Amino acid sequence: MESTASARAVSTSAAQPVIGPRDLVAGLGSAPRDLLAACLALFEDSTLRRRLTHLLESWTPTVMPRDDGAADVGHAADSLRSTIDAIRDSQVSDDALRVRLWIYLRSAFGLPPRTFGTLRSAATSADDLVATAVHGLQPGFAERQWEWLKRSTGMGTPIEVPDSFDGLARKTLEELAAQVMAGTDAASKEARDQVLAELRERVKGLNADDQQVLMDAIGVDQLNDEALLKILMTGGGLAALNVGVGMAGFAAYILAAKVSAFIPLVSGPALVSLLAVLSNPITLVLATLGMGWLATSSAETQIQRAVALRVMSLLALHGLSSGGDGLRSAARAFHALPEMRPMGRLDDARLRPYQHDWAVIAPAHRQ
Repeated sequence: MESTASARAVSTSAAQPVIGPRDLVAGLGSAPRDLLAACLALFEDSTLRRRLTHLLESWTPTVMPRDDGAADVGHAADSLRSTIDAIRDSQVSDDALRVRLWIYLRSAFGLPPRTFGTLRSAATSADDLVATAVHGLQPGFAERQWEWLKRSTGMGTPIEVPDSFDGLARKTLEELAAQVMAGTDAASKEARDQVLAELRERVKGLNADDQQVLMDAIGVDQLNDEALLKILMTGGGLAALNVGVGMAGFAAYILAAKVSAFIPLVSGPALVSLLAVLSNPITLVLATLGMGWLATSSAETQIQRAVALRVMSLLALHGLSSGGDGLRSAARAFHALPEMRPMGRLDDARLRPYQHDWAVIAPAHRQ
């Protein structure tokens, strides 16, 4: 009965949801402490900042950035893991961590303080953040920059840069999943086996016609484990193929399966994978989009923005299944603001405006 119901859900589901600002706030509110610590550490770890700054500053119109190798990655991962542990094991409440991360995200793009205390306001509170963050991801902008770079350097195929927040979130997940799927550690293997086993059962629930459509879409003759792996790594793109509404629903399932399998790993076993995503050329492109190759913004500012885009993606992916509960939790978090003190990279100059903003609306939101 359960497999029949699952098959029916696949064949009748609507197209995939568009990942947006509401999911970002829901993810902020529902993120477990480990994920909050990992996201904060991406902003606060000094070794990671130096690594990304070095990569960015080595990128000129004639020289592409070059990684320093496995030893450097290992050192950065150890430092990041230590920072995550320190944040997670601190006495700071989860709500205070949520607020601190919210301030980092808005500050990365120079946005004014904004607090909120209701479900309705939570649902729209990140609209300006996402709009500002993806300003440089408009269709055609990245392509024009790459055309300029190709003319200047004779480079080959340009890197595919997403042109929307939804595209960026999905791209981030695909890159993380690819890193984990190639991982040799026990946690990566466990996650890989789990998601493949779930996918195997879901495929069995499809009727013969849908199975054939799926095989045609990915170009295989049988749905063995190799084919399932291909589905897993291209699942986010199935909805874009001419495979009908049923396969769009199947692609939505693939998205949810990948989120549940891979996002929890970013605070531990997938740290090296996360570092690889942060250090790849797409992240460095994101650091410069909207500002131009000869930007006057400091490397520090550009790195903060690029990291913020990746963190926003992780939170939004996590928030896809959180809904109203995640939004309510995010709204409740601001009650921690009055007692917060400078910590990490959150200094008094950035904290006080948020405390003032909350003080204005707090009387209407007393717990």
